[in-house]
Amino acid sequence: MIMMEFLKKEINIDERTHQEVSQRQEQKSETDVEKKIINIKSADLEASPVKEYTVEELIDEKSELQTKAVNAVDSIVKKLMQTGIEGKQCDDCQINIVGHEAYEPVMIDSASGPLNSIHSATEEVGVQVNGDFKVIFSDLISNESDLVALCNIESFNTLNELTKLMDEIYPMKKKWLISTRDCIVMTTAKLKLDIPFEALSILFGKVTKKSISIIFYDTLQKLASILSSCVSRVCKEEIMNNMPKCFEDFQRVTTILNCTEICIQQPKCSKCRDKFYSHYKQEYTVKFMTEVTPGGLIVNISKSFGGEASNKAIFNYTDTLRHLCRDEDEIIADAGFLIEEECEEKGIKLHRLVFLGQEKQLSENDALKNKKIAEAKVYIERMNTLLIKRFKILENKLPWYMINYIDDIFVTCCGLTNLSSPILSDDEFL
Repeated sequence: MIMMEFLKKEINIDERTHQEVSQRQEQKSETDVEKKIINIKSADLEASPVKEYTVEELIDEKSELQTKAVNAVDSIVKKLMQTGIEGKQCDDCQINIVGHEAYEPVMIDSASGPLNSIHSATEEVGVQVNGDFKVIFSDLISNESDLVALCNIESFNTLNELTKLMDEIYPMKKKWLISTRDCIVMTTAKLKLDIPFEALSILFGKVTKKSISIIFYDTLQKLASILSSCVSRVCKEEIMNNMPKCFEDFQRVTTILNCTEICIQQPKCSKCRDKFYSHYKQEYTVKFMTEVTPGGLIVNISKSFGGEASNKAIFNYTDTLRHLCRDEDEIIADAGFLIEEECEEKGIKLHRLVFLGQEKQLSENDALKNKKIAEAKVYIERMNTLLIKRFKILENKLPWYMINYIDDIFVTCCGLTNLSSPILSDDEFL
C-alpha cells in the first residue's frame, strides 16, 4: 500500500512537470514569432527610409499649392460672373456701375441696365405654365387697410388701375405662375416689408425662389416705368393753389431741394468703396436728389450717385435751374447745397440757412430768417423721413446684388408716395 501511494505521487509530479514544460515551450514559440515580426518590420523600414526635404523644396511645394488654389478660385469666380447680368463693369469687383465723366463720384444708370435681358429671361427660363393656380397671399388682403399695411397702396382702385396699365403696356406672351395683379402685390410687398424671396416663395404657393426673384425684377422695372409718370413737374398755378401755411413767407418758392441717402452693403472692391462711402453718414450709401413742391409732391428725382458725390455735383448734373423762371421762381435748399453762384447766374433766389462763418453769433435778421426757413423745411424733411420709413427696403441696408435696380426701386417708392394721402390736412393749407 505504501508503495502504491508513492507511485501515484510520482505520477502526479511527472504530469505537472510535463504540463509546465509544454507551457514554457508554447511561450517560447510565441516569443520567437513576435521577434520575427519585429525583425521583418525593422527590415522594411530600413529598406524604405523617410524622404528628407530641404527648405527650398518645401517653399517651392507650398507656392505650387497656393498657385493651384488661386487658379481654382479664379475659375469659380469667372463662372459665376458669366452667369450674371451683362453690362459695364468695374475693373475690380465686376459689378455693374456707370461712371459719369463730368464728376468724379460714381452714378448708377439703371436706364442702360438689363431690362431686355430680364424680359428674355422671364420668357425662356420656364416659369410660365398652363393652368390655373390658387395664390394664398392675395387672400390675406381683405380690406384697404390691409392693402396699405402689406403693399403701401392706398386703395383697391389704385391697384386695379396699375394692373390694367401693366396688362395694356406690357402684355404677357405666356401665362405666368401668378397673375399680373399678384405680381404687383408681391413686388410692392417686397418694397414695403423687405420680405426675403424665400418667404415670398412660400406665400405664393411654393413658387420657387428663382421664379419669384425673376418675377420681382421684371415687375419692378415695369412699375417704375409706369409710376415715373406720377413723378413729374406740375404747372406753377397748381403749386400756388396748394401752398401750406408754413410757406406764407415763401410764396414764390416752387422747389425744395433735398438729398436722400440709402445705406447699402459694403462693396467688395476698393474703388467702389471709395465712391460709395458717405462721410456724412459714415456708411456706404447711394444718393438721390429730390425736388419737392411746397405742397409735398415729388416732381423730380435725380439719377443715383455714390455717397461720395456732393450735393452741388448732383444739382449741376440734374440741371434743375433750366426748369425755373428767371426773377420769378425761388428755391429752398439744404445747407449742403453750395449753389449760390449758379442761382445768381440764372436769376433764381436761393433760400438757405445762414452759416455763422467767422462770426460768434448770428444777427437778429439772420436768426429770424433761419427760423422761418427751418419751419418751412421741417415739413419737407418729415415727408422724406416718412418716405424712407414707409418702405423697409430703403430703411434697411440694400444688398449689393440689388444695386443695379436702386433707381427703379426709388422711383417706384416715390411714385407710390405721390399716390398716397398728403401728410398735411386741408386746414393747414392757405
